[in-house]
Amino acid sequence: MEVYATMLPAFEKLWEDVGDEVQFGPRVFKVTSTPFTVIVMEDLKPTGYRMKECNAGLSQQDCETVLKKLAKFHAASVVYHEQNGPYPDDFKDGMFSEALTAEFEQYYAPLFDSYLQALEELGYSAQIIEALKPMRGKIYSKTSQLFKLDPAKFNVLNHGDVWINNIQFNDHDLLLLDYQISFYGSPSFDLLYFIINSASLDVRTEQFDHLIDHYHRHLVEGMQKLNAKTSIPSLQELLADIQAHGFLVCVTSMEGLAMMLAMPDLELDMDLLGSMEPAGVEFRRKLFTNTRFVKMIEKLMPFMWEKG
Repeated sequence: MEVYATMLPAFEKLWEDVGDEVQFGPRVFKVTSTPFTVIVMEDLKPTGYRMKECNAGLSQQDCETVLKKLAKFHAASVVYHEQNGPYPDDFKDGMFSEALTAEFEQYYAPLFDSYLQALEELGYSAQIIEALKPMRGKIYSKTSQLFKLDPAKFNVLNHGDVWINNIQFNDHDLLLLDYQISFYGSPSFDLLYFIINSASLDVRTEQFDHLIDHYHRHLVEGMQKLNAKTSIPSLQELLADIQAHGFLVCVTSMEGLAMMLAMPDLELDMDLLGSMEPAGVEFRRKLFTNTRFVKMIEKLMPFMWEKG
């Protein structure tokens, strides 16, 4: 809620002050927490905003446009931190929180087992399978540790859930939606999560380095324009940080991306996704034998192995 009430208006004002009109999300008319949380936002349809079809993924041009906007958001978040001090504790954790490890490891264990079984049946090398096996029971905790704040590193306010269904485009701009799990930490989360979940099949892997370079150029430009005092990471430093956080690619490929590619052929059921019951096993078998998933993992697995 604080993102809509405080952060987005402040970030947009930073850009306005240097002569650049930037909008990061829908206009918010009212935010209240009593008697319960309500956020009243503008309806985007009359202004021509629409969601893109998720199965096909985004083109290189669309990805570049999203990453340019994301770079401006991240740059503004750095300057906001400089001017206002640390972000509130509400922004300590995003999608992965150490406090929720026990609960979510139970959910990920059967999902990971079915994922490994699918990779074996698809004929992936024993080297890959054996490298992944020790991660059973540690998926959530490892990812939580990876994205734990390191104050010595370059950090931004991550959107936390940038994927194709949380982006609306019109003919000349785009807006990001659903900032509910924003968190302060490495920008690698937003970058990996967005590109892996949202780019089209070929763009996801073949243009990955180009997209990171594109983001980095706009991050540098944005931080310079906003007169940021924080040291800007070099492209090599950013790529090294992404490499260090590369395990997120595995997690997204077996959950969010797999579910997106299964639609609309498979009616999604989150209870079945992590269920040990026969119905859950069958649901995951369908998820990981889906033709679109098989094509995706064929491209993604060598990339994932390379990225660590």
